[in-house]
Amino acid sequence: MPERIIRQELQWPRVLLRDRTLRLLWLGMTISTIGDFVTWTALTWFVAQKTNDGAAVGGMLLIWALPSAITSPLLGRLMDRVNIKPLFVIDNMFRGILMAVLPIWHHYGDIPIWALYGVGALCGALAPATRVGAGLIIPRATLQRRLPYINTGFAVTEQIAGILGPLVSALTIGRMGAINALWFDTVSFLFLALILSTMPVRFCLPLSTRESSPQRLTSDVPVKKYRMNPAVLAVTVLSGLFWFSYGPTEAALPLYVPKQLSGGISELSYLFMAVSIGALLGGLLTPRLAALRRTGVILTCIMLGWGTLQVLFSYQHDFKVAWMIWFVAGIVWGPYFALQATYVQRQTPGEHLGKVIGMQSGILSPLMPLGAAAGGAMMRLISPEQIVLLSGWMCVVGAITVIIPRWLRERDPENTFGEVGK
Repeated sequence: MPERIIRQELQWPRVLLRDRTLRLLWLGMTISTIGDFVTWTALTWFVAQKTNDGAAVGGMLLIWALPSAITSPLLGRLMDRVNIKPLFVIDNMFRGILMAVLPIWHHYGDIPIWALYGVGALCGALAPATRVGAGLIIPRATLQRRLPYINTGFAVTEQIAGILGPLVSALTIGRMGAINALWFDTVSFLFLALILSTMPVRFCLPLSTRESSPQRLTSDVPVKKYRMNPAVLAVTVLSGLFWFSYGPTEAALPLYVPKQLSGGISELSYLFMAVSIGALLGGLLTPRLAALRRTGVILTCIMLGWGTLQVLFSYQHDFKVAWMIWFVAGIVWGPYFALQATYVQRQTPGEHLGKVIGMQSGILSPLMPLGAAAGGAMMRLISPEQIVLLSGWMCVVGAITVIIPRWLRERDPENTFGEVGK
């Protein structure tokens, strides 16, 4: 790749980090995401070792995400109307306290599965406050033309967590044990709460409050009920199929790695690291792909490419070959989150963005755990490698099927809702 193009693709750190608000939010989200990765690795490994049951792993992932299907739309509507800073801070402080409950409990005795499920349900119910809130602050704090770069930077938090998370997980779990490793997430939640408490109020207030005018306030014209853009709805359906199709792999990997690849927790962590490194590189292409104005087609191709590579992955017995396939899959998948977020932010009026992000999050959040739970249940009938194979084919078939509606094949409209940021 020519040097000029490389410099262009690496603009996101300069665009993102020069703004204090976005810089602090990015730092807090990055550290918290690493903490979430440690928690996910520790708990799935703990449950898998405790029960040796893929259904238990899938069930834990399901109960962790299912409550957000209810709370996400409610919180999204609320955040369109109120100052979101207090919700930000309360969410992270309370989840930090909940994470501390499990290691304290473990210190005094064995933790039953139902306790893990209970804490997971409460954390899952609160999590959308930060996820939806971040999606609102980003377009309020920047300009439309910078959104691909900013969203690339925030998508990179997931990849940084995928790279550093396995190292931190191996260190903390190896030295402290799976449950005591949750202290790291407690600290990360409290750190993010401190960061969010410094957010400027002007980016946390509802858009309708910041842009209200006397004419608007005294108008007798009834407000029409907002309906989600059909193209945004189509992208949500595509993502839902993607999340659900991949879900069984999440439940199968903790058992697939020992049986198929003769590995352990280290090899499992290295696979997640491979995806994250690849996605970090692939995500650099987000601004260039967004400029093509073919978001629906590009997202569909990403899902198709991921599924094809996962099918190849399921046949491997050599860990090095499996790692390389997972690395390439990460490159393919890398731009997905940032492209989807940019598309939704550009195609939705600012005063309704919280409702749309909340509704989208409520639809998508439980689908991967539902797929994981289904995969865990199916592992009582078929092997983990067959689950991974089936999951890959589901992605391939789903991508081919969803591209049929015209909304995903149309070019993105040039008109957006303007420079709603600063």
